[in-house]
Formats: sequence, structure tokens, C-alpha cells
Amino acid sequence: MNLRNFFGVSSLNFIPQTLEVCFRKANNEKTPCYALAAWIRKAETETHKIETKPFNKEKNLSNHICY
Repeated sequence: MNLRNFFGVSSLNFIPQTLEVCFRKANNEKTPCYALAAWIRKAETETHKIETKPFNKEKNLSNHICY
């Protein structure tokens, strides 16, 4: 798999636009933004493989309303 397919972009020039999360990381200069972007993208692709039941707003939210 090439990097463009992995990141879901048509050009590697678009990868910096996917790195917004890097600005929310802890003050750890040793963690490269591209490494974080790769882990986040891997998590995104893995979650698409998870089968779930359809979301039912009425049912799901009614169980979690605090009064």
C-alpha cells in the first residue's frame, strides 16, 4: 500500500492538512506529527471493519439522560 492510499489523499501535499491533532498533543517534542497521523489513520481504517447495530437515537439516548 502506498502512502497516498494509506492516508486517503490524492497527493502527499495534503497530508499536513490531516495533522491537526498534532497541535493537541502533549508538549513532547520527541513525537513526530507524521507518526501520530499514521497511528490515527490506522485506527480510522480499523474502525471501519467493526460491525455495529444501527444507531437508534430514541432508544440509545433515553437510557443515558440524567435528571
